Amino acid sequence: MLCASCKPLQQEAPQAQGENVRIISTAPALTEIVCAVGAAATLVGRTDACDYPPEMLRDIPAVSKFAAPNLEQVIALAPTYLLESFLVDPLKRSTLESFGIHVEHIPCDRMADIPVAIRRIGEITLHRDEAEALAGKIEGELSLRGAEAKEQLRHYRTLLLFDPNTPVTCGPNTFVSEIVALAGGINVAESLKKEYDNVSLEWIVEQDPELIICFFQSHGEPAEHFKGRMGWKELRAVREGRVLTPLNLDLVCRPGPRVLEGVREMRRLLQE
Repeated sequence: MLCASCKPLQQEAPQAQGENVRIISTAPALTEIVCAVGAAATLVGRTDACDYPPEMLRDIPAVSKFAAPNLEQVIALAPTYLLESFLVDPLKRSTLESFGIHVEHIPCDRMADIPVAIRRIGEITLHRDEAEALAGKIEGELSLRGAEAKEQLRHYRTLLLFDPNTPVTCGPNTFVSEIVALAGGINVAESLKKEYDNVSLEWIVEQDPELIICFFQSHGEPAEHFKGRMGWKELRAVREGRVLTPLNLDLVCRPGPRVLEGVREMRRLLQE
C-alpha cells in the first residue's frame, strides 16, 4: 500500500534536464553506465545488486531488488526517471507514471545493446559528449577484438557452466556466449534454442568440451570439483585441467561499460 502522503500527479512526467534529473536505476549495468558517463550525481536510488563503482554508490539508497522496484520507496524519492532493462510490470509502470516518474526502458542484454544504452543515458543526463566518447571506444574495440578472435586466437570448444549439480548452460544468443567468442571460445551449446537451459550429463559427455568456464563460485581449484565425479572426470577439459573460473564474474556476466575489461579477463583465461 502506498503512503497516505503520496498523491499521484495528473499531468505528464516533467521534462527534467541537467541538474534537475533524478534517477533511480533498477539494473546494475544501467547504474554502471550512469556513473561511467559522469552522471553519478543524478542517482537517488539503486537496486541492492548495484555495487559498482562502490565509492560512488555508497550513499545511494537501495530501493529495489533487481528489476523489482519498491513503489513506496521509489515514489518517496521523487525521481524524474526510473531506468530499467527488464520491462516493469504494467500496473507498477502505470502507478509510477501517475506520480510523474518516467519509466525508461533501456535494453542492455547483448553486446550491441551497450553503446545504444550508453548514448541514451547520455541524452537523459545531458552527458552526451562523455557518452559518445565511451560508446565509440567500446564499438571500435569490440570490432577489433572480433577480427582478432577470428584470425589470431586459439579456439577451444567450450562449455559455459552456471550450475554443476543440475547443469545449466547458455546458447549462442547471450552476452556471456558473445564475450567468450571474443576470447576465442566456441560455445558447444550453439544449437541450444533457449538462452539458458538445463542439459544432461550425457549431453555434456557427448560434447566432450576442451575447456569448461565456471560462472559460479567454487572453493579451491575448480577442476578439483569434477575430478572424482562419475562422467565429469572422463571429460577432456577435466583430464587436462582446463576448468577455469573468471576472477571477477561481474566483468564477464554484466553487459555494461566494463565490457572491454571483461573481454580481457576472458582472453586471459582462454589464451594464457
